[in-house]
Amino acid sequence: MKLPRLRHYKWWLRVAAYSFLVAGQTTATDLLGRLYYDQGMLGLIFEVSSLFSNVINTLALPVVPILAVILFHDKIDGVKVMALLLAIWGFLSYMYQHYLDDSKSKVNKTSTNEASGTGAVIDVC
Repeated sequence: MKLPRLRHYKWWLRVAAYSFLVAGQTTATDLLGRLYYDQGMLGLIFEVSSLFSNVINTLALPVVPILAVILFHDKIDGVKVMALLLAIWGFLSYMYQHYLDDSKSKVNKTSTNEASGTGAVIDVC
């Protein structure tokens, strides 16, 4: 029994090796990126607070599509624009609410101190 002769077997071997390496490198890069990302977020949670970690995560959300458009010349369509605008709107509304809460607490502190007759207010962080 004679085996069929394979044409261009070297080309097929190169294609298979290239595909295997690309898939392996993509997986390894993705795993390392997630590892560093998760360690950074855990560091923020333990060192600062989980709220600050969430703010940084939300702030970084619109940065990825912008960098993809700039670096990879990716086409930006309506869905990406809407997602980008919603992410920015969410972050800005969070910051504005934080500003309002901070101003309200400062007003409450000064009115409480004036009513109790204490002098200067010392904030301890």
